[in-house]
Amino acid sequence: MARTRRTELFLLAVAAICLGTAWAASLAGVSLALGAFLAGLLVSESDYAEHALSEVLPLQTLFTAAFFLSVGMLLDPAFLIQNLGGVALAAVAVLALKGVIAAVGARLIGYPLGVALAGGLALGQIGEFSFVLALAGAEVGLTPLALGEAGSQGLIAVTVVLMIATPLLIGLAPRLAALGRQVETASGAGGGGHGHGVDLEDHTIVIGYGPAGRRLARVLGDIGIPYAVSDLNPTSLREAGREGAATVFGDASREPILKSLGIESAKLLVVAINDRDATRRIVAVARHLNPTLQILARTRFIADVEDLTHAGADVVIPEEMETTVRLFSQVLGAYLVPKEEIDRQVSAVRRDDYGILRGSIQEAHLMVLQGLDEEGLHTRAVAVRPGAPAAGQTLADLALRQRHGITVMAVRRGRQTLANPAGDFRVEPGDRLVMVAEAAQFAESADLFRTPPEGA
Repeated sequence: MARTRRTELFLLAVAAICLGTAWAASLAGVSLALGAFLAGLLVSESDYAEHALSEVLPLQTLFTAAFFLSVGMLLDPAFLIQNLGGVALAAVAVLALKGVIAAVGARLIGYPLGVALAGGLALGQIGEFSFVLALAGAEVGLTPLALGEAGSQGLIAVTVVLMIATPLLIGLAPRLAALGRQVETASGAGGGGHGHGVDLEDHTIVIGYGPAGRRLARVLGDIGIPYAVSDLNPTSLREAGREGAATVFGDASREPILKSLGIESAKLLVVAINDRDATRRIVAVARHLNPTLQILARTRFIADVEDLTHAGADVVIPEEMETTVRLFSQVLGAYLVPKEEIDRQVSAVRRDDYGILRGSIQEAHLMVLQGLDEEGLHTRAVAVRPGAPAAGQTLADLALRQRHGITVMAVRRGRQTLANPAGDFRVEPGDRLVMVAEAAQFAESADLFRTPPEGA
C-alpha cells in the first residue's frame, strides 16, 4: 500500500490491520480492547509508524474528548465528597507508583535523567488503557472493579482527580527536567540522548529522494554534513538508508513527520519533490515549526516562485535554473564553504556537462570541499518576515545574546551587509540576521521570528 503513494489506501490498510488484529485476538480469547492494543504495537514497530501516526492523529482529539466526557459522566460527586481523603491518598499513591515506574523505564532505555523525571510526572495519571486492564483484572478479582459499585466509583474518582491535576503537573515538568540536568551535570553522568525519529542538530532535511534529492544527499554525505531524508516511496527510502542516511517514511506536510525529522533543530530544509501543492504545504508547516530554518524549494515553473516565497521559502529554484547545481551550491554556501570554491566546483560540473552529478559515488568524491568547520554548522541566516515579533525592535530590545546565547554577526538589508551591528540597530521586515548559536538556542528563540498564521 505504501508503494502506491495513495494516502487514502494507506489509511485504509492501517485501519484494516488494526481492526483485523483486534478481531483475530478476540477469536483467541483476548478482549477486543487488548487486541487493538496489540495492533497498535504492531503498527508502531513498522517502518511506516510515523506516517501511520500522522494519518490517524486527527482522530485523537475526538476519541480523547469522548473518553474524558464518558469518565466524567460516570462520576458520582457525592461519593467523591464523602471519600475525599481516601481518594486523594489513592491518587497520590497511583501518581507515585506509575511515575516511578515510567521514570525508571525511561532511564533504562537511555533517556537523560531530566527527561525521565518529566516523563514520569506526565505519565503518572490513569489513562484509557488502565480501564482496559481494570476490566480484564476484575474477572479474577485483581482490580477495584471487582469490589462492585464502591470499587468502580473509587477508580473513577481517582481517575478524575488525576485528570484535573495532570495539566498542573505537566506545567512543573520543565522545572523537574532542569533539576535532573543539574544533577547529571554535577555527577558527571551523560544522558543517552535516545529518542524516536532523527537525532541530529544543524542538519539538512531532504524531502524527496528522487534524482535531485539523491544527488544532493550524496554531496552532503561526501562532505560530512549531517542530513535526513523523507519520502513516500519506501523503495527510495531503503536505498537512502543503505547510503547511510537517517530516514523517515511519511507525508512531510504533516507536522509529526517533520518533527520526526528533527525540524526544530535543523539548519536547512530542501524540498525536492514534483508536487507543487504538497511543496507549498511542506514549506508553510516547516516555516511555522522552525522560523529560523532556511528553506530551499524546487518547482517546475517560474510562476510558482512568488507563491512558495510567500509560504515561507527562502530560495525557490525552478527546474530550468539548473536545479541540482543551485541546490547543493546554496546548501554549501549556508555552511560557509568559501564562495570561490563553490564557484570552481560549479564551473567544473558545467564544463563536464554535469557528468560528475550523473556519475557514481566514487566520482562524487571529486566534489569534496574544504573549509567546513564548526562555525559553518552553527551559523544561520534568519529572515525577518512582516508580522514577526522581532520586526521593528532594536537588537538591544531583542537581547538575543543575554536571553538565548545567540550572537548576531551581521545584518543583510537588500544589497548591503552590516557587520557587527550595534545594539541600537533597528530590525526591519526583510532583513536577514546572520547569527551563531547552538540548535537548541535557535529553537528557544523561534517565537521571535514566527509569524502568525494567515487570517489569525
